[in-house]
Amino acid sequence: MVLLIKKDCKPCQYSIKTTFLNQPYIKDINDNYISVIVTKNQKESYPIEMLYTFEYPTLFFLDNRELFVCNPIRGKIAPDKLKSYLKQCN
Repeated sequence: MVLLIKKDCKPCQYSIKTTFLNQPYIKDINDNYISVIVTKNQKESYPIEMLYTFEYPTLFFLDNRELFVCNPIRGKIAPDKLKSYLKQCN
């Protein structure tokens, strides 16, 4: 699971605070996913051609071969939407 954000992005910060902190599904995420946060234009590279988006934040779901498991969540990432995707992508 890769969360792509950009620096000084208020919707990105809001999504992290509301969707990834103190939620009941966090244990499921920790047990079943490797979670990575990537910041746009960070010094270390990431596969931009694969994780391409114009909307931030965007949450990508990949398998162990780095292939998409389901469509990414682009823009606002709300807890209800993420819970639905976790059921769909498992």
